[in-house]
Amino acid sequence: MFNAWLANILNSYLGEVVEELDSQNLGVGALQGDILLIDLKLRSDCLSLLELPIEVIAGTIGKISFKIPWSNLSSNPVLVHVQDVNLVAVPISHRGYNEEKDSRLDATRKRRFLQKVESISVIKRAAKSQNSKEEKLKRELWETMIATFMNNVQVFIDRVHIRYEDNISIPGRFISCGICLESLAAETTNSKWKSCEINGNSKSIFKLVRFEKFCCYWNPSESSGVIAAKSGSSWRVKMREIMEKHFSSQPQDQAVLSPLSGKVKIMMNRSIADGAPRLLFDYQLKEIKVCLSKDQYHTMMQIQAALKFLQLSRIYRKYRPRQSIFSKPRHWWNYAYRCIKQQFIEPYYWSNIKKHREKYRVLFGLWLKRHQVGKSSSLKAKIKEAETDLDVTSIMLAREQAKYQV
Repeated sequence: MFNAWLANILNSYLGEVVEELDSQNLGVGALQGDILLIDLKLRSDCLSLLELPIEVIAGTIGKISFKIPWSNLSSNPVLVHVQDVNLVAVPISHRGYNEEKDSRLDATRKRRFLQKVESISVIKRAAKSQNSKEEKLKRELWETMIATFMNNVQVFIDRVHIRYEDNISIPGRFISCGICLESLAAETTNSKWKSCEINGNSKSIFKLVRFEKFCCYWNPSESSGVIAAKSGSSWRVKMREIMEKHFSSQPQDQAVLSPLSGKVKIMMNRSIADGAPRLLFDYQLKEIKVCLSKDQYHTMMQIQAALKFLQLSRIYRKYRPRQSIFSKPRHWWNYAYRCIKQQFIEPYYWSNIKKHREKYRVLFGLWLKRHQVGKSSSLKAKIKEAETDLDVTSIMLAREQAKYQV
């Protein structure tokens, strides 16, 4: 039962990135504070926060381990180790329209956009009401909880490689680019930036973030990519080889940012004195070497234009013919007609207007009930289902109307 509860907690944080976890993944040491997750598969929509028409075709996290001192969380640190993150993304045009995959990508994109809008509105409401004593006390309590959490958690990340491959956007060329990171460590220190034991009553928190060999590359003329070696674990071996090549001391022609190391000193002030800065950052970076060739720049601009066009046309993907224009011109004329009909004609049929208003009223009633009765799992599921067939604008209007109706 404890493992099931812990799996739900981890899903709430990792569920946006990795496939569903269950209690069997946690092992027998969870009750003692030792949690080990091995070979986690990344979701195909885990990069939707970038709001780009791309998807992940291969992605894994080799190992995530947690060391949680259940008996003494206030003074002992929570250790998080992440190793071997490999991810390969491609444009969604690499495959034909798939109703299940494309619907999942669109739903994730819509949900994250709504979450972003909701977080902005929460911040604005907090800014308006921060002068009241009650709201000020709540804000200080919340900041104290965040500070305590940041003080306790120490994160260590080893070997990260995120890669994008594209052999479609520019005909006749295979483009690849990526970012690599050898290691990152975020630890709690004292005022002299030395490792120390956690003091739960300290008014200031000092975090030292060190990273080694962070680099970026862009290859405008790749011969073959990781996609070709996707079978089994061979693609991960190739990802590791590419990463090691860019970590080497020899300069690489494709490197945009040569391996960079440095550290960031973060000070969080927990004092409630007005006017005192809450966060202070001090960056200390070693030599930065950036190099961009003419060919790299031109291919970057071409990829940007192609992704922009793909983003605009993604809502019509299900109508797009797979044949060329010259072989099937009739299909492409039909495609153009169906796109115009869907966008400018069908929404204004009386039957469609009526259905839309009925769906809107259902969603408005559910949000009104949520404000009056409170949150519940069943109500949350009904709201999620009602928002599936409505656009972002209608969802936001229903939420705001229910909020002011209360």
